[in-house]
Amino acid sequence: MRIRGPWLLVVLCVAFVVTDTVINALVQPLLSTDSTVVHGWPLIPAAAMGSAVMGALILAKLPRHPIGLLLVAVGTATSFSLLCEIYSIWVVEADGRGTAFTAAAAGWLSASTEGIAGLTGVTLIFILAPDGRLPSPRWRWAAWLAVLGLLLNVIGLLNSEPSIFTGRRDLGSTDTVASVFFSLGFLLVSAMLLVSVASLVLRLRRASGETRQQLRWFALAASAIGVGVLVLIITQSLNGGEQTWISSIPLQVSFVLLPVFLAVAVLRYRLYDVDVIVNRAAVVGAAALFVAIGYTVLVVIVGNMLGGAASGFWPSLLATAVVAMAFQPLRRRVVRFADRLAYGDRAAPYDALSSFSRQLGESPDLDSLLPAVAEAAGRAASANRCVVTLEVDNADASTASWSRSSRAALLTVGTEVTVAVRDAAGPLGSITVTPGPGTSVRPQELELLEDIAEHVAVAFRNARLQAELSDRVIALDRQTIELAASRRRLFAADDAERRRIEAAIERDVMPTLTRLTDALAPSSATIVEPDELVGLATISLDALRELTRGIFPTVLARSGVPAALSSHLSRVGSPGRLKVDEAVSARRFASRAEAAIFYAACAADAAGPIGGLHLGLNDGCLVLVVEDATPLGAEREAVLDRLEALGGSLLEEGGQLVVTLPATQSRLASASTTAPTAAATGEMPA
Repeated sequence: MRIRGPWLLVVLCVAFVVTDTVINALVQPLLSTDSTVVHGWPLIPAAAMGSAVMGALILAKLPRHPIGLLLVAVGTATSFSLLCEIYSIWVVEADGRGTAFTAAAAGWLSASTEGIAGLTGVTLIFILAPDGRLPSPRWRWAAWLAVLGLLLNVIGLLNSEPSIFTGRRDLGSTDTVASVFFSLGFLLVSAMLLVSVASLVLRLRRASGETRQQLRWFALAASAIGVGVLVLIITQSLNGGEQTWISSIPLQVSFVLLPVFLAVAVLRYRLYDVDVIVNRAAVVGAAALFVAIGYTVLVVIVGNMLGGAASGFWPSLLATAVVAMAFQPLRRRVVRFADRLAYGDRAAPYDALSSFSRQLGESPDLDSLLPAVAEAAGRAASANRCVVTLEVDNADASTASWSRSSRAALLTVGTEVTVAVRDAAGPLGSITVTPGPGTSVRPQELELLEDIAEHVAVAFRNARLQAELSDRVIALDRQTIELAASRRRLFAADDAERRRIEAAIERDVMPTLTRLTDALAPSSATIVEPDELVGLATISLDALRELTRGIFPTVLARSGVPAALSSHLSRVGSPGRLKVDEAVSARRFASRAEAAIFYAACAADAAGPIGGLHLGLNDGCLVLVVEDATPLGAEREAVLDRLEALGGSLLEEGGQLVVTLPATQSRLASASTTAPTAAATGEMPA
């Protein structure tokens, strides 16, 4: 069937329904029992039009789709049957235009296309739902039996007298053979309708995700019609076959619900992907309705008010132009209404993307950029939740999330889809969307997400640079503060060291030097022995040597760290032992590195008794380990400043102090320059 064919049948269906309504109003009150209960107005006409429209929409997207063909056929046949039935009644009871033959022919056509034909079509729809294929080849028997029931009904019609179909027909007057065929056909079709409901239930149990949501609405429609048929059979068997409100209305309502439930499956859960067609049809329909009403108001009503002056070509042309200009301001609202009708909440992506583009043009900061991207991407994919991540080098990633509601944020149903955000320089982040329960991200929405990711790449790159710059500024501020504090500590340490040396000289050296000066003075009356003078000089030298702790000693410059440490331990009488690896004893290091190691060892020794010193090389670094060390206390900051200035580190843990310094500036020293105390054994007594 060509694409124009289904819409032509829809037009015929609407024409049949309108004509049926007009003739029905001429024959009987529209809301009477005969009109509503027996004839089925207005529920059955509404169900017929809804089925035809939904079938045409499906065929416009998927030509020759079995469910679309069946829906169009059921809607058109039902509306045609209603028209033929009311026409026959009109001719017989209201002296309508026609003869007894045309009334009988119309009645026979109505009987051949009425309820049982519609039930057969609905049964086939439920067996083929939702994809137009049987659940398995074994279900062919159900479809063929439903068609067989329809054929039995046709055979019964062919074996009946045409006169019994004239006007309000009474099939009870048919002969026995025809009655048997009618009964068998109706029971067989009804049984297969219940079987089709069972097939939907089985499919529903096996389905998952979006297909399960679609099948739920088909199952609801099938269950409603099944219940309606059972109510009809039970009530008519109890009241002698008479049609009443209780027996007819449930089945009529279930027929109306069929296109409604199918529309929910098509529009909400994207069955058959007819969104665009529904959108265009809604726009065209709204425009046509507005133009028709506007033209009628201007031409007919205003024309009647002005009389003959409003007739002619130019007034009609002017009215058309006025209507067209009046429609233009409403076009955006009409399009938005059509988007909402076709896409539901999925119409929001276009509005969200438009707003998002404006926000990008304003170069937002990181705090507003990520939430805007999350909202735009979430609405574009009709997702329950969206999380946007921006990766930042050497820092924690920045994230922002958006959810449709607080309840939706708690739902984890659905498969997450992640789209990477990248540019020519590499990955920048990602956009992760979580669809709602029973839905998935369609290919069109995935393309839209990829487009969003491509457009926000530049903004993400700028945001990353901004975040990295902010982190760098914070780091520089912190380093500046630390440098200022270190400088203050250096000045304080320098002043403290000067005061310490001054006080120590005044306390330990000056008294001895004063006695020695007085003894050597020419005017001195006291005669001092040479041995006593030598003793005073020795005491002064020892005191001065004691003051050199922490200052670059001569032995350090001449013989290196091992010899200087050994000399220091011997001088202060420390019980600790010094162990030097052979790789260190045969080498010299940069003077600043050696001074820092020596200063750290002296500070550790001054803080308290130590268990021993171990000096070695590890991964290109000079390492000093002080065993059983006492915490450095106030000297720690001064030692740490010296080490960090050379790229080293200080670790105090578990009574052990570890000093590490890069040894890249080392140079070999000849064995002759190595102090005798730094022998190859590396073991030196304190």
